[in-house]
Amino acid sequence: MHHKSLLAMLISAAMLVGCGSSDDDSSTDITQPDSGTPTTPVSEYNHQVTGLAVYQGALFSATVCADLNKNLACDTDEPYSITDNEGNYQVDWNSEIETPDYYLVANWEAAKATQAIRARSLALNIKNSTTRSAPKSIVSDAGKGTLIASPQYNGAINNLTHIKLSRVMEMKSQNLSDSEINQLSTQLDGLLATLYQLDTATLYAVSAEASATASFIRLEYAIAYLQQVIATQIPNLIAAEIIINAIYAELWQILSDSGLSAEEFFSTDVFTLAANILFSDAAIALGFTELPIDSRILSQNDWDIVLGNIINENGFTNTLSLTLSSDVNAFSIQNADNTKALNWVYRQPNLEFAFEVTLREDEEDDTQTECWNKTDKRWYTEDNGPVIEPTITGNTFNTVYAGANVRATA
Repeated sequence: MHHKSLLAMLISAAMLVGCGSSDDDSSTDITQPDSGTPTTPVSEYNHQVTGLAVYQGALFSATVCADLNKNLACDTDEPYSITDNEGNYQVDWNSEIETPDYYLVANWEAAKATQAIRARSLALNIKNSTTRSAPKSIVSDAGKGTLIASPQYNGAINNLTHIKLSRVMEMKSQNLSDSEINQLSTQLDGLLATLYQLDTATLYAVSAEASATASFIRLEYAIAYLQQVIATQIPNLIAAEIIINAIYAELWQILSDSGLSAEEFFSTDVFTLAANILFSDAAIALGFTELPIDSRILSQNDWDIVLGNIINENGFTNTLSLTLSSDVNAFSIQNADNTKALNWVYRQPNLEFAFEVTLREDEEDDTQTECWNKTDKRWYTEDNGPVIEPTITGNTFNTVYAGANVRATA
């Protein structure tokens, strides 16, 4: 009975407190919220990005979106706008994130599918292959155009922002440190500024007029083409820009001599072979690779055969010559006793032949042989100065020079 009475008293007291009938009023005060303080946090922020989208001129009626999930596509739930006649756009949206992290993506229907730069690396017998895949062209074979950009360049979307973001994304995928990425990014900025002859401070603010110039178009094709070819064999992430920077003048001379547009030039086998010889020479000289990037130039097996026929226990016995111009490619190999020579010539359009020549013993060679002296920077004959001995550097066999032409370089 004692326990039940105590329990009843406790229940009764609890009910009285719940009804506010306690004698201690201070224990039941309820603090009311300040009417001037929001009861819920701010749920949305207003965002706006404006800019200019250009590619070989102003991009008219292109779809530009804020790629919030960074999948390089404009999804149906992502904010977008349509560019005007001059390529200007403005994208507005609200979100619960005060400082969103996103990419800018521009999609459009290209004027013609031939603007696509087809990857050729799969047709090459390459060396030192890696798991890196060839990058996609800005314009696909189907004529679908896509440009990407980081919003840090005041909304600018063009082929330079596309190159920059593509390279940075690949750097991050290679698990490089922040300092390595910053170093490569700065180097890339300098290379692009040099190639496109722009100020580094305003490098990515490309106007519609500038994007339509011949120099912009041919550089875009050259970089995209070379990047596709070397993506599977040269691990350096900005090798394409470095290589083209090294052979800029020579490449444009061949392109000019061809009489073709940039897109035609980089779609024609004979001219891509001529360009690849330049690219390979630069890549080897820069230490990116030991062999040409195109097996049509020289494969490892070819080099072993040539080198084995040039050098034996008696030293240098045969002579190999390579010739390159905008419309003719040729080589010849001559035997040790100068009685026979094998010649191969490729000439546009689609003319290719090889033939063996028997050299007459009574023919005299009146050619005066001279050697270039790098120290004195002048030519010497065998009688009036030092003669440069044949050497092998990497995969290159260098013999003496005849006049101003390289007589034997493989």
